[in-house]
Amino acid sequence: MRVNFGSSDLERFYTTGATPWKPPSMTQRFFLIVETLKGWSRGDLEGKKPLGWHPLVGDREGQFGLALSERHRLCVAFSEDEDGEYIVVIDATDHYGKAI
Repeated sequence: MRVNFGSSDLERFYTTGATPWKPPSMTQRFFLIVETLKGWSRGDLEGKKPLGWHPLVGDREGQFGLALSERHRLCVAFSEDEDGEYIVVIDATDHYGKAI
């Protein structure tokens, strides 16, 4: 599946390998998640709840969370264009929804 980024910061983190997150394991998990998303379909993600996959609620209904750490997550959503369905990595937040 194609992966796009919802912010230039996340795209820069991915392309340069440099994130401001502590501990470093969060950065490693970020790369693991993005690479995993590239190899899986929507059915793989929704059917097996991998990587802490869970639907979000409230203001984030229609989005899904993937665990970066015990207290942090990537928020993603599906989108579609003329080339088909893709996933957008919207942002990284703590478990209260505050951007990290």
